[in-house]
Amino acid sequence: MKIKAFVLSLFLVSIAMLHSETLIAQDSKKEIKKEQLPEKVKATFKESDYASWTIVAIFEVKGDSEQPTYEINVKNEVEDLVLTYDKEGKLLSKANKDKEG
Repeated sequence: MKIKAFVLSLFLVSIAMLHSETLIAQDSKKEIKKEQLPEKVKATFKESDYASWTIVAIFEVKGDSEQPTYEINVKNEVEDLVLTYDKEGKLLSKANKDKEG
């Protein structure tokens, strides 16, 4: 019986930890306007192949690092992408929005 109680306790603690990490992650992502992007991010995006795509949303993401990243959600008739930039305007990643989660 003690083993079952111990396993149940571990399970509940694990769920609580996952829930708190999810809340922290959600709190670190804030929607912003295009005008609030760093100038280097705006310039890089403007020169990119995605400049003519429709901007759906823009987020400032503050994670473990000291510097935030910037997600620009864009779409056209075929694709829906999330472009992630650092503050210097470097494109860090390009992900299909459907696969991002």
